[in-house]
Amino acid sequence: MADSLVATLHDCPGSVDAWTHFLERLSDTFDSKFAGLMKWSQAAQSEVSLSVGLDAAAVALYHRHYASVNPWIIEGARTFRDGVALPTEAFVPDSRLVRSEFFNDFGRHHEGRYGVAAQVQSGSYTLHVSLARSHRRGPFDASELRRITNLLPYVRSAIAADRYAAQLRAEGAVTAESLDRVSSAVVVLDRPPHLNAEARQLFVRWPGVFSIVNDSLRIRNPRCNAALQRRVQQATTAWLPVDQPFAIRVRPDVAFHIDVVAGFAGTQWARTRPPIVVIRQGPSITLLQQALALRFRLTARERDLVTTFARTASVHEAAIRLGMATSTARLHLARVFQKTGLHSQGALLDLVDRLSSPGGSDA
Repeated sequence: MADSLVATLHDCPGSVDAWTHFLERLSDTFDSKFAGLMKWSQAAQSEVSLSVGLDAAAVALYHRHYASVNPWIIEGARTFRDGVALPTEAFVPDSRLVRSEFFNDFGRHHEGRYGVAAQVQSGSYTLHVSLARSHRRGPFDASELRRITNLLPYVRSAIAADRYAAQLRAEGAVTAESLDRVSSAVVVLDRPPHLNAEARQLFVRWPGVFSIVNDSLRIRNPRCNAALQRRVQQATTAWLPVDQPFAIRVRPDVAFHIDVVAGFAGTQWARTRPPIVVIRQGPSITLLQQALALRFRLTARERDLVTTFARTASVHEAAIRLGMATSTARLHLARVFQKTGLHSQGALLDLVDRLSSPGGSDA
């Protein structure tokens, strides 16, 4: 059953119907009344992006009121761990849930008593995968939690591919012309490979760093090339998720950030579904940290927090990666706001984007 769920995920990027089918299979596999994908907001509320088990009126009612009183979300903001499925009992005890407005006025009506939720981070994109079932079925056991956790890397890979599918899709079908409008360098590893306009310019600007050999994309640095080929191989194998993006440094002031995603449906390459490599150029993290130090006099710890937060878009996740308490991370972030004159996390992400663009201007 796990293999069939993974196979279903490989059809999801670029297709709402396929994502819905995956949720239906997921719900059936774990005998749940509800399965959904939710976007995460900085206000610690959730917006149902796609679900099975709730009709449109129930989803609208959730958005209008119950997202703001959902104890699973409110308590879960401090508990979620990226890529780990947790029972909702870990967020709020069942004894407290059954006394809440959310359960008595919404959850009980939709037979949602016991649940499991997981946070999946892909770049700056955060998504929650949620399941809920009635009291008659009982809570999710340890074996089910492990199975859901093992599925999450494949969900992460599908989300990354879906993000690029949305970026690359033009009126439902990718064409060579629409690829040329994408700001990132895109290499479709078809036979022969297709390079968009930005990729062709990249090969001219950086001769020798990237090359096409026997219909394969190569990187001059052997270690980085091994990382690329491993991801390309994973993208062509239906049962393996693609590893996280990686960066290569070609000069003290320049780095390239590389993502590999599996070919997705809804494109002119749908029949062969070759891997797609997305390459973005920017200054290295070292230069970003230097800019933060020189322009805003941030301390080393504050710079580490900003760069880590920029990768995760989550203060809680950044704190985990830096080995500090979330409360400590928020104190550092408050000092960053004072020194930069910013007032929101979104504005901070925009600043990092400007500093990370070629030229590194924050004007």
